[in-house]
Amino acid sequence: MLTTSAGDWRFNAVTRSDLARAIANVLAEKGHEQRIYELAAPKTWNFADLAEVLTALADKPVMHIEDVSVQHWIYPFLSSIDTGATSKDLEQLMGKPITSLEESIAPFLN
Repeated sequence: MLTTSAGDWRFNAVTRSDLARAIANVLAEKGHEQRIYELAAPKTWNFADLAEVLTALADKPVMHIEDVSVQHWIYPFLSSIDTGATSKDLEQLMGKPITSLEESIAPFLN
């Protein structure tokens, strides 16, 4: 069971390797001077999506439950930053799609 604080939690998380690939491409190519890029995912995911991916990877059901009594320092912090902004910049700089949520968490479950 995945129990989280209630809320519309959306995340634009990407992997470090995707960030590194994009940054390496920017440093290796010309034409990026004075440009600003938003290195975020092109689509957000939420805890329900995470539970779905965990179910597939674990080959057993993982239920997502929102509970207003769940208190943790991370939720106020997440509320204070923009975790829902999206951008296609990262994929364009990498020249390929970002690493999927499933691919990014699979190594931690083996």
